[in-house]
Amino acid sequence: MVGPLDIQVCEGDSVCFDLTFTDSPGDSIYISSNVSQLFPGATMTQNSFFSPATATFCFVIAPGANPFSTISVDVNDNACPIPGISSAAVGVSVITSTYAGQNVTMCQGVGTQLQASGGSNFVWNVITGDPISIGNNFSCNNCPNPVANPAYTTTYEVTSNLAGGCTNIDTVVVTVVPDFVYSLTQAGTSTCLNATIDFNANPVQSGSYTYDWQPPIHLNNNTISNPTFSSNMPGIFDYEVTITSAMGCVKVDTLTIDVVPSYSPDITLTVSDTSILCGDSVFMSVGLGGGIPAVCGPSGSTTCSAPPSTVSVGSNMGTNGNTVFPAPFGNWYKMPNINSYTEPQSYKQLECLEAKLRRFRGKPLLRIRQLITLIVIRLRWVVLVNHL
Repeated sequence: MVGPLDIQVCEGDSVCFDLTFTDSPGDSIYISSNVSQLFPGATMTQNSFFSPATATFCFVIAPGANPFSTISVDVNDNACPIPGISSAAVGVSVITSTYAGQNVTMCQGVGTQLQASGGSNFVWNVITGDPISIGNNFSCNNCPNPVANPAYTTTYEVTSNLAGGCTNIDTVVVTVVPDFVYSLTQAGTSTCLNATIDFNANPVQSGSYTYDWQPPIHLNNNTISNPTFSSNMPGIFDYEVTITSAMGCVKVDTLTIDVVPSYSPDITLTVSDTSILCGDSVFMSVGLGGGIPAVCGPSGSTTCSAPPSTVSVGSNMGTNGNTVFPAPFGNWYKMPNINSYTEPQSYKQLECLEAKLRRFRGKPLLRIRQLITLIVIRLRWVVLVNHL
């Protein structure tokens, strides 16, 4: 403190101070401030709401902060009919100093870049930890931003040529934690409107991990390893996932999904009959359902449209060639019309013909022909069997 409401700080300093306001007994006091706008990450906590009311202000002076800033504090009570108001202004003077940056956690073997400020020439040394080996675990010395890759936790000290400031020496701790390997997959790179695509971030090593998918929009949950994506808007969407191990190793990766301006068809297949006899015809129909327009797949170019069709099941060949489609009853053959009877060549054909003839029951004009045909068929097969 250089005055009742004046503070002098160095770059990199962490600052906390309290302000106290008094008022008539029984009145509530409310305090507000612009401190978070001046110093990113700053906090103001009001500790009490009756006289004397206090508030605690905390912030960090980042490198390159304004040389002078004014923290405005506004206070009002709940007096009626005219509320009482008051204010205060706290001046913050920033003096340049050498700053080695915030302490950092590093995945083993990955390396991390340090960043010093406050001066034009810098020399790095190790206080505790893995000794510096230029070109191996330390990219450069006499530079502000070396890449450090120590084998274990190390505290670095940097000294600059800064003169007339707060200090020209600062330290930074690089904490080394176990590394991990992961895979990042997605069920597809493109999809349709309202369709779903699964994302999956899967660390190979067992353990506890946290996940943060950004932006969270269109995801069912952005804090799990395998969220599901679905969008009712077309476009290209980019997502970034941050995976953090229990020890603090952090991995960041991205993926992209393309949503085409079409709906995925909800295909249904219907048939006129599911129980048929030899030679019957089945009416098949395919319905797309879903929204408009409907397309086959996410390409947006292949349309799904075809008229209904009638398909005869089986083959009119005397023997089964196993090449006719569809043939859901395998080894059943389409028989000729009963009016042009052909001698059956196997028991299977005999049974098929009998089933076909049974459909004519109740039709008087055909009943006599049906009975005669069946008698002849049976007699011929009995003779043939006896002969064998």
